This record gives sequence, C-alpha cells and structure tokens, in this order.
Amino acid sequence: MPMLGVHKRMHSDKIKLRSFLTTLYFAGDARRWVLRMETSKEKYKKYLDYYLEYASTDKARAVLFAKKYLNKSSGHWIDIIDCESYQSESPKILEFKLVICGLYKRKLKPNYPPKKEFIHNGKFDKKEYYLAVRAITWETANRDISQQKSKGVKGEFFEIRGVKYNKNKGKFIKRPPWLDNPIWKDLNIYSLRGADRAYVQQFFAAPDWRYEIKSVRKLAGAQDAYDRAQLHRDRLNPDRYGWDRCWE
Repeated sequence: MPMLGVHKRMHSDKIKLRSFLTTLYFAGDARRWVLRMETSKEKYKKYLDYYLEYASTDKARAVLFAKKYLNKSSGHWIDIIDCESYQSESPKILEFKLVICGLYKRKLKPNYPPKKEFIHNGKFDKKEYYLAVRAITWETANRDISQQKSKGVKGEFFEIRGVKYNKNKGKFIKRPPWLDNPIWKDLNIYSLRGADRAYVQQFFAAPDWRYEIKSVRKLAGAQDAYDRAQLHRDRLNPDRYGWDRCWE
C-alpha cells in the first residue's frame, strides 16, 4: 500500500511537470512571436524617415521614369546616377530632360512584415502597410546594389533624354496689328514684361505643352555613364571651378 501511494505521487508530479513545461513552451513561443513582430516593425521604422526624405526627390521620380521607358528594367534594381527634370506642380508627372542610370539584377528579396501587424482595432491600415512595403523595397534595393558593386558586378547603363515644348509657340489666335511693323520684326516678344507682355499675349494661342522622348541610349559602361553625368553637372554649374578654370 505505501508503494502505491508513492506511485500516485510520482504520477501526479509528472502531470504537473508536463503542464509546467507545456506552459513554458507556449510562453516562450509567444515571446518569440512578440520579438519577431517587434523586430520587423522596428526594422521598417528604422529607415522610414530616410525613405520619406528620398521619396520627395527627383531621384525617386527618376526611378519610376526609367521603369516606364526602359523595357529591360523588369527584374532589375535601378541606380540613378544623374537626372534633370522639368519642374512640375504635380509629382506624378514624370518629365525629365535627362536620366542616366544603371540596372542591376534583383538578387535579394525584400522581407515584408505580415499584414496582421498592421491591423489596429480590428481594421487593416492599408496606407501604413504599403508605406512599409515601399520603404523595405527601397532599403533592399540600396543594400543589393551596394553589395553587387563591392563584388565588382557590372550593371548595364543607359541614358534617356526627353524634351518638353509648347506646340502652339508662335501661333496667333488673331493677326496682331504690329506683325509687319519693322520695329517689332526682330524683337524677341517672349522677353517682354509688364504691360507690353500683356498686350502681346492677347494675340497668342494658349500654350499646348507636349513631352516626348528624344533618345534612349545604352552606354559603354559605368565609366561612360559617370563621365556623361559629370559633363552634364559641369554644364549646369559652369562657375563651379572658379575663374581660374574658366581661363585655362
């Protein structure tokens, strides 16, 4: 009989131990899930400010521009080397004078957080989720391109040129009385200001702005791309070297 009591106590202790280990396992699993959730959220927020700063630049828009006009961009990261845009009131208008870029194959895949992490009070925050997706994609692209460059991977390089023009430039809606006047014949009427400009403007047709791609050229390599970018910057800033350089 005493031995039977011992066996019962041992059996009871085993059940308690098993229950304790089960509780400990699920607690540890829950803790790991919480840590995993916090890590993905922190990883996204860590570079969100950098992405938001980048997203408002011409370079961000130039990436979308290159995707639109480079058929080979599919499956590649786009590395913008230089660009010059036509100023526009809307950031959605993709009109550039020049874009020089490199294409690198996508080797790293973005690790996106699960959508359930963006459910607040039972409602999915679509805006926050897709902002996280764009930020993570941007970070992955930068990391992948940097790693490939450090390993000596050679991308493909392209130059895209576009032009924006007023199709109605020089067209009149009614014949101006001064058109045959010798005084006005050689005058650049587009340089007029104030009352003179207002008087002349009434005869002109309304502007009809058009944008076209002039050329899409594959470049010889990275050095060719960077040389062209440097030449373009020098033309934009002719005084960047100072007066001594101008007289050489």
